[in-house]
Amino acid sequence: MPVRKLGFDVMAARLGAAAVLLAAIAGGALPATAAAACSSRTPPDPRVPIWQRAIGFPLGSRAATDRQIDRYMTAVAQASGRVRLVTAGASAQGRPIRYAIAGEAANVAPARLNALAARMRAARDGRLSAQAVRTLAAGSPLFAWIGGSVHGNEPSGGDADMRLLYRLAAGRTCADLARIRRLVTFVLPLQNPDGRALGTHVDAARFDLNRDWFAQTQPETRAKLAALERYPPVVFADQHEDAGSGFFFPPNADPIHHEVSPQALAAIDGVIAPRLRAAFAARHVAYVNYQTYDLFFMGYGDTVPSTLFGAAGMTFEKGAQAAYPAKVADHFLAADTTLTAAADHRRRLLLAWGQQWGQAIVQGAAGELQPNHVVQPGDHVRFEVPSTRVYGYAIRTDLHGADAEALVHRLIGVGVHVQRLTQPAAVPALHPYGGAPTAATLPAGTFIVSMRQAAKHWVQAMLGSDPYVALPYFYDVSSWSNPLLMGLDGGALEAPLNLPAGELTAVAASDHPTEPAAGAGGYTFAGGSEAAAELAFALLRDGVAVSRTGDGGFMTASSATVTAAAAARRVALRPLDAVPAGAAALRRPAVAVLGDTGGDDAPGDLSAGWARWLLGARDGLATTEITESDVLAGRLDRYQALVVPDGTTSASQLSVGALAGIQAWVRAGGTLIGWRGRGLAVAQAAGVTAVREAPTPAGLQVPGAELRVAFDDSDPVALGEEPEGYAFNTGDPVLAANGARVVAAYPTGARFFVSGYTTGTGALQGTAAATDEVVGAGRVVLFAFDPAFRGYTDGTERLVANALLAPAPPAAGRGAARAARPLDPAALAGAPAPARDATVQVASADEGGLLRAAHAAGVPRGFTLDRDLTAVTLRVPNPRGLAAEDRPWTLRLPSALAAQGVRPLLAVF
Repeated sequence: MPVRKLGFDVMAARLGAAAVLLAAIAGGALPATAAAACSSRTPPDPRVPIWQRAIGFPLGSRAATDRQIDRYMTAVAQASGRVRLVTAGASAQGRPIRYAIAGEAANVAPARLNALAARMRAARDGRLSAQAVRTLAAGSPLFAWIGGSVHGNEPSGGDADMRLLYRLAAGRTCADLARIRRLVTFVLPLQNPDGRALGTHVDAARFDLNRDWFAQTQPETRAKLAALERYPPVVFADQHEDAGSGFFFPPNADPIHHEVSPQALAAIDGVIAPRLRAAFAARHVAYVNYQTYDLFFMGYGDTVPSTLFGAAGMTFEKGAQAAYPAKVADHFLAADTTLTAAADHRRRLLLAWGQQWGQAIVQGAAGELQPNHVVQPGDHVRFEVPSTRVYGYAIRTDLHGADAEALVHRLIGVGVHVQRLTQPAAVPALHPYGGAPTAATLPAGTFIVSMRQAAKHWVQAMLGSDPYVALPYFYDVSSWSNPLLMGLDGGALEAPLNLPAGELTAVAASDHPTEPAAGAGGYTFAGGSEAAAELAFALLRDGVAVSRTGDGGFMTASSATVTAAAAARRVALRPLDAVPAGAAALRRPAVAVLGDTGGDDAPGDLSAGWARWLLGARDGLATTEITESDVLAGRLDRYQALVVPDGTTSASQLSVGALAGIQAWVRAGGTLIGWRGRGLAVAQAAGVTAVREAPTPAGLQVPGAELRVAFDDSDPVALGEEPEGYAFNTGDPVLAANGARVVAAYPTGARFFVSGYTTGTGALQGTAAATDEVVGAGRVVLFAFDPAFRGYTDGTERLVANALLAPAPPAAGRGAARAARPLDPAALAGAPAPARDATVQVASADEGGLLRAAHAAGVPRGFTLDRDLTAVTLRVPNPRGLAAEDRPWTLRLPSALAAQGVRPLLAVF
């Protein structure tokens, strides 16, 4: 939609400071008395300390520590009535997460700020009338957020924020005073204080916080979102560093998620981006737009503010190869210019921001999904959003109920309204996840998430079965449907749900499943949810006896410990009158994780971090990292389970002696659980699996998608699951089971289902996704995929719990695995790298242009070209597992291709 149609006028970008000031006085935005007391040369407030005076060295001369930033923020807040310092929470290692609130003293005073925030929340919730929105736009300051150091080894943004904070606190020029009056600015310089202190890209748990926004696995993310909920942003800038030396700011690369509102896009591309271009050009600072950084995946610090909060969400990237003072200066320039543009367009930005919520309600009531569109010159929409109307989503609770509760309360926590059926309801058109539309009867207790609400855009982005990418360009993953990630039942309501009063009731954040009186045998609770597994592990930790039945359910005694632990996890308890025959008592396993020496921030390190988080933070199991020397010393005998996450094997070879030790341990009764390339390689090298990696089919490309899997629910690893679920595939190894029992397989025929963009996945049909082998008295469970990917795949995380709780293999099944297999150390060297290679596919006629562009962009040697009748595919290995922003050529290749007139058919970085 053209910017002009949304009522934005970018002419203010051409006005000088004096003209802006005069316009503000004329419009009543700034009192004439304030103008009379200022000039363009008014010196800063001397009571506010500069950085060097407070900390002892020039700001930007070197990276500051997290403590120095915290100390300076405290000093500024103590010296200036314009600044308040707020603690949002604490990091995993206990470091404070603080943000400064800067604005006119009257506006940041608690009572006034609370009133302003309440009006902003009411607008975002769609509770303000059209007139009230106009009143808000006319008289309220705009809330703008600047966030730094979400990646701890990208510190320059956080340092620049200290210069920005000084100007907000001490500036007394006319332009400073105008901005202070029109904005309330929230400065969050340390989104990842642990990573800043450790010098790592990720947080202390090895999670990339710029991929955690919707999953909220980490305390830093939850604290940040709670602060944004309290003070909804109209502008949010997320500061980063990347390869090279230039600067990136929007417009973004395509694709743009179709549910980003036109108002948010207009604010980004039509108001702020032109001002940034002018400011950077005036200072002769190199910058790029439209490259690499899309606005598609709902895990970033730009897409989530844009979609969930309707803000102008923006990523700023400064090249890490620049000198540090230049990095700090350029980040300050971008942040300062953004705030100036927001202040100059305060009324119009606020008006559009407030109006979008009512428009979202109207769209949702009509069941309308927004269409796909592109913003990058030369691009065109290749895939349209379906014209099907969606009026809401149903999430059933009769299966996987505790995980459904977890998803719903996560939605409620960010402002989504959810209702629950009080009795069964017939729906005329339910489109089940992975199925065809049909009439259906939903059971009582089913959650209903209507699209007729202000959060409609976020509801669709989270609950839709597919994000409907406009064109196949992927900087990250191609799908993230929360119900599929969590293995839940339900689907889209493709007709309005008109029910009598009383058949739907609102769900509150404080709601928990009703606690019934215990039966004579205590309590039982359903399996088939990650939350239920967590409860079982917690009770075993506390010395409470837990048993499990053949259908996957759990049984336990009646006690205050049980009811409190169940309530904390929203697990529904049911009275148990009698213990059924055949129930097996459970034990809490001692778990070891095989260490990976690949190094911090490598993809394998991330996989190990996700595994340790799942086992420790979620399942409450004490885990120990063991190495080759531990295995050789016999320390593996202390554990019942060994988890081998994905990672590097070439840098952490296991000796023949260690491999023999692992085999002996498994055959004596241990459980080895491994995933992706490294898990398979270690099991194969230790001679404890018949599974092998099959050759990758030609044309197979899976840039992060959810694929349906069929479960063998008679196997203990799939206990409590339905016949089908979903696995998140990120270009995983293709497995050949070779006689191993297949726990999960990609189905064949019409049941094969993909959420997200893929190519060539038909070759996966019928192949194994997970296996369970009896090896002597032990078992080996292997996953082709990472079951704990980023901590947001609850639907497969619970399979890991099942594997840990699985009983010893029956003696009758051990005969086939009696003979020991030979060791195969060569399997370690042949394991695939955990990171995906870069792939760019173009039409065959464009091969020459592709090669010229690759040369111009500096694509490293070692790439390959795959040709077929219609296309040529460039594949660039990524053995070190670097992110796209850490490979400079990935930033240059899109523009180099455009210069050659080549439009990729597929790009995966």
